[in-house]
Amino acid sequence: LSTLRSSSATEDGQSLAAGREFMSFPEMGGADKVAARIGTVRAGENLRTLEQTQRLLYTNVQEALALEVGLLKLNL
Repeated sequence: LSTLRSSSATEDGQSLAAGREFMSFPEMGGADKVAARIGTVRAGENLRTLEQTQRLLYTNVQEALALEVGLLKLNL
């Protein structure tokens, strides 16, 4: 059982490390500028706006209108 636990912990650690690699976008130089300009509260609002826009796209709303309104609501 302890062998199973240590093996599982190693796999979890490796998958978390791989996840960090996928969350890094060094080619997006503008992301640092936006992060410095907006705070955590506004970033959270942006995330909620994007999630709401995504949910709207699963309804019968006109896609172009939903995307336009969602993008206009973002604090950039």
